[in-house]
Amino acid sequence: MSSINNIKLTERYKKFYSEEALKLQVPSKTLYEYITEGAKGYKNVTALNYFDRKISYGSLVKNIDAVADAYKAMGVKKGDIVTLVMPTLPETIYSLYGLNKIGAVTHFVDPRIPAKTIKDAINEAESNLVVIIDLCHPKIDKIIDETNVDKIVAVSSADSLPLLLNMGYKIKEKKSYSDGTSQPLPDNGKYLKWHDFIKQGKGTKAEKVAFEKDAVAVIERTGGTTGVPKGVMLSNENINSVALEYKHCGIKNEPGQVFLDIMPPFLAYGLIAGIHMPLSLGMTDVLIPQFDPTKFDKLLLKYKPAHFMGVPTHYEPLLTSKRLEGKDLSFLISPGAGGDTTNIELEKKINAFLEAHKCETRLAKGYGMTELSSAVCVCIKNECNELGSVGIPLPLVEAEIRNPNTKEVINTPNEIGEWYFSGPSVMLGYLNNEEENKKVFFNDENGKKWIKTGDLGYIDENGLFFHQARSKRMIVRPDGHNVFPSTIENVLATHKAVSDCAVVGVDSINNQQGKLPKAVVVLKDEFKGYEKEIQEELEKLCSENLPERDVAYFYEFTDKIPMTPAGKVDFKKLESTGIENANASDVKITQLVKTIK
Repeated sequence: MSSINNIKLTERYKKFYSEEALKLQVPSKTLYEYITEGAKGYKNVTALNYFDRKISYGSLVKNIDAVADAYKAMGVKKGDIVTLVMPTLPETIYSLYGLNKIGAVTHFVDPRIPAKTIKDAINEAESNLVVIIDLCHPKIDKIIDETNVDKIVAVSSADSLPLLLNMGYKIKEKKSYSDGTSQPLPDNGKYLKWHDFIKQGKGTKAEKVAFEKDAVAVIERTGGTTGVPKGVMLSNENINSVALEYKHCGIKNEPGQVFLDIMPPFLAYGLIAGIHMPLSLGMTDVLIPQFDPTKFDKLLLKYKPAHFMGVPTHYEPLLTSKRLEGKDLSFLISPGAGGDTTNIELEKKINAFLEAHKCETRLAKGYGMTELSSAVCVCIKNECNELGSVGIPLPLVEAEIRNPNTKEVINTPNEIGEWYFSGPSVMLGYLNNEEENKKVFFNDENGKKWIKTGDLGYIDENGLFFHQARSKRMIVRPDGHNVFPSTIENVLATHKAVSDCAVVGVDSINNQQGKLPKAVVVLKDEFKGYEKEIQEELEKLCSENLPERDVAYFYEFTDKIPMTPAGKVDFKKLESTGIENANASDVKITQLVKTIK
């Protein structure tokens, strides 16, 4: 073994940080204290920009305190779990920190999901009080009698709008929340409008609770792209640690910088990287309750953000935007992408786009999961931002790569294994799910607590992390060979006719054990109608660039790759369609049968 292989992986990525960054101490503060104490230094700086209504940090704190008073007046106390079925609104942010002030737990639920899923989440949290965006009340009406909820606070997207916008406000996005229905709030005594809720707090004074290291502050739900959504319990320390580490990972920040908040708060990524982090740094958080990627170009030109964080698919409309032709976008300091893997061809296109528009930075990719308080790897610094890499772990994060079968630590560069992470961002655990806790937590020989991510990848000689696939997405062929979907996707994406693609495992022929790769391909408009010819070209492309056992055996052409509400590829849906609409490569199938025999 060469000398470089004897260097621990930790030492390879920690070299990028200063001694100061590596010795950071997460302050023993609640989320409320972390934000409000920092806000004292920039009271007059704009904290929130909501459709051009600007709310200063001084006003932000006053609103948070008023909301805390209202929750106390409603009988909410330390340890109670309040469910928020809300997008990114000022009231969402006031509630998060107001509930935290009194020691209550904020439980975020996506208002776009089916009514039954909302009901199950409310019941698991045992919430008595729910705060909703009023548009989703028809869903709530269907399930509320099957819960213990006795009061519902309803917030309108118009409540915090500037006066003129409020007067002319019309709901355009009702379908996402309410399945297209639009009805007035029922007069059944259970609903309380936001302004009436605030009035109830008059004359009540909510005192802030003391910090407790293991107290639950927030419950987020996992995405459920590969399984049933779970409640993830996060502490004040978990969330504060990520905000603190971002400050020391190379991001250029100063009070008043514009952060475009396009990710929803019911995703840990949106809550921590999109709300808590920018507010902890004194930035101006531009709130976008309903983000439409097709209007991304307008938002960039209007707000000129220094920072934003989205998912890879958000960038695609920018690449063909006529509005941005010839525009100077040098105001972008850290255009980020996380939440899903960025294929290399798309990354190249985004970087070329940024360079053409005078940006000094490349796409700032990252890696994380809800169980790790959103983000554990970043590549803000250009020296940590190689093509295909997700960067390096944050300064207080420790990482190991272990053999998925033996659990032995891998210290050899470029050797694929399962990623394990430890540090202050590791969740407290899953809500009411000890069985899943046992699966995901791992204590090493020294008693240190780690999260087993279920993600496979490697670290190169320089200390950069490269993500390969979710272990659940890895395709095990009938002959036992492992296929990484990203390997095929990156090759397919180089073909001039391919607009988008995804690879999943489907049941193989003759009911044999194992699965075979199916490529789902979206063609550019000018190539539609030539699927047969293009499939032949794609098969040839893969055979020339991949080992024989690493190619797709089935091809399905579609108009659009299905996505989850969070903007990630819906792999469960792609897998469920099997090979019903797919075309098989007769040659490859014949080869496979011979191999198995």
